[in-house]
Amino acid sequence: MEGIAQTGKPVAGFSIERYGEFKTVEMASWKAKEYVQWASELRREPVDLKEIWVSVKCGESDTTSGLASNPTVGNAIEKLVAMGATCSFGRPARSRG
Repeated sequence: MEGIAQTGKPVAGFSIERYGEFKTVEMASWKAKEYVQWASELRREPVDLKEIWVSVKCGESDTTSGLASNPTVGNAIEKLVAMGATCSFGRPARSRG
Protein backbone atom coordinates (compact mmCIF):
# COMPACT_ATOMS: atom_id res chain seq x y z
CA MET A 1 0.00 0.00 0.00
CA GLU A 2 2.84 2.41 0.80
CA GLY A 3 4.24 2.15 -2.72
CA ILE A 4 0.87 2.98 -4.28
CA ALA A 5 0.34 5.86 -1.85
CA GLN A 6 3.66 7.37 -2.98
CA THR A 7 2.25 7.71 -6.50
CA GLY A 8 -0.56 9.94 -5.22
CA LYS A 9 -3.21 7.37 -6.17
CA PRO A 10 -5.76 6.40 -3.53
CA VAL A 11 -5.18 3.12 -1.73
CA ALA A 12 -6.65 1.36 1.29
CA GLY A 13 -6.11 -1.93 3.07
CA PHE A 14 -8.50 -4.02 5.12
CA SER A 15 -8.00 -6.76 7.70
CA ILE A 16 -10.49 -9.52 8.41
CA GLU A 17 -8.44 -10.48 11.47
CA ARG A 18 -8.92 -7.03 12.98
CA TYR A 19 -12.59 -6.35 12.19
CA GLY A 20 -14.17 -9.64 11.15
CA GLU A 21 -15.65 -10.58 7.79
CA PHE A 22 -18.85 -8.51 7.77
CA LYS A 23 -17.34 -5.25 9.02
CA THR A 24 -14.39 -5.64 6.61
CA VAL A 25 -16.75 -6.15 3.66
CA GLU A 26 -18.77 -3.13 4.76
CA MET A 27 -15.68 -0.90 5.03
CA ALA A 28 -14.26 -2.13 1.71
CA SER A 29 -17.62 -1.58 0.00
CA TRP A 30 -17.79 2.04 1.13
CA LYS A 31 -14.19 2.61 0.03
CA ALA A 32 -14.92 0.99 -3.34
CA LYS A 33 -17.84 3.39 -3.79
CA GLU A 34 -15.48 6.32 -3.14
CA TYR A 35 -12.96 4.95 -5.64
CA VAL A 36 -15.64 4.50 -8.31
CA GLN A 37 -16.53 8.16 -7.93
CA TRP A 38 -12.85 9.16 -8.09
CA ALA A 39 -12.20 6.96 -11.13
CA SER A 40 -15.30 8.17 -12.97
CA GLU A 41 -13.88 11.67 -12.92
CA LEU A 42 -10.61 10.63 -14.59
CA ARG A 43 -10.03 11.11 -18.28
CA ARG A 44 -9.79 7.77 -20.06
CA GLU A 45 -6.85 7.10 -22.31
CA PRO A 46 -6.54 4.12 -24.63
CA VAL A 47 -3.55 1.87 -23.91
CA ASP A 48 -2.29 -1.36 -25.36
CA LEU A 49 -3.04 -4.32 -23.12
CA LYS A 50 0.71 -5.02 -23.02
CA GLU A 51 1.01 -1.86 -20.90
CA ILE A 52 -1.35 -3.25 -18.25
CA TRP A 53 0.05 -4.86 -15.09
CA VAL A 54 -2.35 -6.67 -12.79
CA SER A 55 -1.16 -7.80 -9.37
CA VAL A 56 -3.26 -10.09 -7.20
CA LYS A 57 -2.59 -10.93 -3.56
CA CYS A 58 -4.28 -13.74 -1.69
CA GLY A 59 -6.08 -12.39 1.32
CA GLU A 60 -7.67 -15.17 3.26
CA SER A 61 -8.16 -18.89 2.86
CA ASP A 62 -11.72 -19.83 3.59
CA THR A 63 -14.40 -21.97 1.99
CA THR A 64 -15.53 -19.26 -0.42
CA SER A 65 -11.98 -18.72 -1.72
CA GLY A 66 -11.75 -22.22 -3.13
CA LEU A 67 -15.29 -22.27 -4.44
CA ALA A 68 -15.61 -18.86 -6.05
CA SER A 69 -12.86 -16.27 -5.58
CA ASN A 70 -9.78 -18.24 -6.59
CA PRO A 71 -11.28 -19.84 -9.72
CA THR A 72 -12.77 -16.50 -10.83
CA VAL A 73 -9.54 -14.55 -10.32
CA GLY A 74 -7.53 -17.35 -11.95
CA ASN A 75 -9.80 -17.32 -14.99
CA ALA A 76 -9.46 -13.55 -15.36
CA ILE A 77 -5.66 -13.70 -15.00
CA GLU A 78 -5.38 -16.47 -17.61
CA LYS A 79 -7.40 -14.39 -20.09
CA LEU A 80 -5.40 -11.22 -19.41
CA VAL A 81 -2.07 -13.03 -19.87
CA ALA A 82 -3.32 -14.58 -23.13
CA MET A 83 -4.11 -11.06 -24.38
CA GLY A 84 -0.66 -9.72 -23.50
CA ALA A 85 -1.05 -8.25 -20.01
CA THR A 86 1.53 -8.84 -17.29
CA CYS A 87 0.13 -10.45 -14.16
CA SER A 88 1.60 -11.46 -10.82
CA PHE A 89 0.26 -13.26 -7.79
CA GLY A 90 1.46 -13.22 -4.22
CA ARG A 91 0.54 -14.87 -0.98
CA PRO A 92 1.83 -13.69 2.38
CA ALA A 93 3.99 -16.12 4.30
CA ARG A 94 2.37 -17.31 7.48
CA SER A 95 4.13 -18.71 10.48
CA ARG A 96 2.96 -22.09 11.62
CA GLY A 97 3.12 -22.40 15.34
